[in-house]
Amino acid sequence: MSMLGADLGDLEALKNQISNTTMGIADAHGSTNRITAQTVVAARDAAKRALNEITGELATLMSQVQRSRAEAARVNWTGNNYVVFDGAVGTFEVAMGRARDMTAETFQAFDAAVDQLAVELEGYVEQFQARLAEASESTVSMHTAVQGQQTNLDTVMNTGLSVN
Repeated sequence: MSMLGADLGDLEALKNQISNTTMGIADAHGSTNRITAQTVVAARDAAKRALNEITGELATLMSQVQRSRAEAARVNWTGNNYVVFDGAVGTFEVAMGRARDMTAETFQAFDAAVDQLAVELEGYVEQFQARLAEASESTVSMHTAVQGQQTNLDTVMNTGLSVN
């Protein structure tokens, strides 16, 4: 059997579903801000940890070789092999200095990229929030239409339908 208009209970359920969607939009608004901010913070924190670990390892290696150099000097070592050893220590120190400088430069570039990413994410959030506002406006329109239909059906049920 077909029905004129719609069932009031079904319309009420639809209105509740639309209200839940509107609340979900508000939740998405807040979570988008939080998640994008956390993304930038997490990238910065991970880079800082990585830089600290790498520079710590480089410092440990430098310290080990410097201790070896000091021990070699204490044993009163002379001759060609000591010259080769001492030259290799110098080469090691230059290589480690370059690795340290390269690491610092790379992580500075990474920080700059994260800064740019943060700016892009801020732009994204602004645009996303605008789309959410549009979606929210449409749920208000849906809610209003359902409420209007409920009112019309309630009026017809309580006062009757007249045809002019």
